[in-house]
Amino acid sequence: MLLQGDALSNDGAATGDALSNDGAATGKPSWKTLPTFTTNRLRTVWGTAADNAWAAGDGGVLFHYNGNQWSAVHSGTSNSIRALWGSSATDIWGVGTTSISTPMIIRYNGKKWYVAASPNALVPTIYSAVWGTGADNVWAIGLTYVNHSWQHTAVVHFNGTFWETAATLPSRLAGLWGSGPDDIRAVGAASYHYDGKSWGKAPEPFFGSSQQLWGTAAEGGLCSIAGSCQLLDERSSDATCRHGQLRGSLQTHPPKEPTVGSAPSPRHLPQPSLFAPTCWSSKRY
Repeated sequence: MLLQGDALSNDGAATGDALSNDGAATGKPSWKTLPTFTTNRLRTVWGTAADNAWAAGDGGVLFHYNGNQWSAVHSGTSNSIRALWGSSATDIWGVGTTSISTPMIIRYNGKKWYVAASPNALVPTIYSAVWGTGADNVWAIGLTYVNHSWQHTAVVHFNGTFWETAATLPSRLAGLWGSGPDDIRAVGAASYHYDGKSWGKAPEPFFGSSQQLWGTAAEGGLCSIAGSCQLLDERSSDATCRHGQLRGSLQTHPPKEPTVGSAPSPRHLPQPSLFAPTCWSSKRY
């Protein structure tokens, strides 16, 4: 299930339902179900405006929201789409993985979606996040199979012409966000920071494994959705974190990862039935 508004959850993704916040008239959250007519799991949502949003998921399912309803769109792939991001309404990237766990990247040019060339296309990789600052500066991350295990993360970069491998980090990372080209963070079983020159391990403002990352500005505050961890109030910023007062839990279900030939099936990042958001100020990070 995809929530449009101040919170996101993938609960109910097996049904492919979507929720829209129509509480503007009352000023209070009021959610309604918007059918997407799919039984495939929806994994990601991204948009540029209230009348221009995209949702995608397993089997290459892709939907566009025009402000009133969701409509199916041909994605150009039957593989799992796990994250979306765009530099504009006519330049959008989707990343994910194939049925044999090789990397998959698709792109929208304003007219149609098509499969784009992936770096290290034959290396088992499961992309989980994509983010950028512009059409010529896009990043993606995903678990990659190194030394007979899924304990590393591939970091790839698009320079406006082609994708290339930028780093291989020795941790299982899943979330990606930045405030600018020289301030990008990747989180998961650890936390990494890109300063415009290189990726390095950063102090961890949370415990456990984070699945998603979002923020407002370099000095604004970051929010992550984490599982299998204990969240501490001291880690939240009441002044600079948008969701600093948000408490409670979000329901989700762990995905089943595909196998890679004779290689063992990757153990997915910890995703228990209860997820909770936590926030922190980058000044403390």
